[in-house]
Amino acid sequence: MKKILLLIALSIILTGCSHQFNNNQTENKITTKPTLEQKSKCAKDGQNYFEKQKAENPSVNYVEPLFVFNTDLNTCLILLNWFDFDYKYQTKEILDIYTNNSKVSYMVSIKGEEVYGSKFLFDELEKIIINPYK
Repeated sequence: MKKILLLIALSIILTGCSHQFNNNQTENKITTKPTLEQKSKCAKDGQNYFEKQKAENPSVNYVEPLFVFNTDLNTCLILLNWFDFDYKYQTKEILDIYTNNSKVSYMVSIKGEEVYGSKFLFDELEKIIINPYK
């Protein structure tokens, strides 16, 4: 039952995301690559956002983030990856740094058990909204 609900949620989210993309593009192709100016601004703004996150959450162990300017969403996204203070849980999240809106996230225990979210869903959305813009 859990797998069926996950597949339904994934199909709804992917269908919703596909409407934000140009009809002529495939899953891993983009119509407009980010300009150097967009990439630079995103990297600068993203680093500022990340430094603020670290200051607000000093007990969290962050992995170096990834910043991308997504031209189809017209925003800067950050891929955050962190561990709790005693390394029992790992969380990954993709956020819009300008709206502080989480696009997708999940948490797993060190044993690999999903605590919340879906790693599968996260990985699929990462392929669409992050990877083509790296």
